[in-house]
Amino acid sequence: MAQQLTKEGQRVALLAMFDSYNHNGISPRRSIGNRISYLRQKVEFHFSNVLQLAPKDQLLYLADKFKGAKERELARFR
Repeated sequence: MAQQLTKEGQRVALLAMFDSYNHNGISPRRSIGNRISYLRQKVEFHFSNVLQLAPKDQLLYLADKFKGAKERELARFR
């Protein structure tokens, strides 16, 4: 988009991209390959976050993420 605007003579000071989250609780249908890729990305993201924390905060972070995942799954079953 920034390249197109620049070609048209417009100045682009900032280009921001936003990724939305599916809040309705219904997962889109994905192939096995897409599911594995998505899971890998999530694991890499959280692993990167954990590495930036102090050891005592690492356990708190992971406990918080597991608690959130458990609550989402329980809500799905209800």
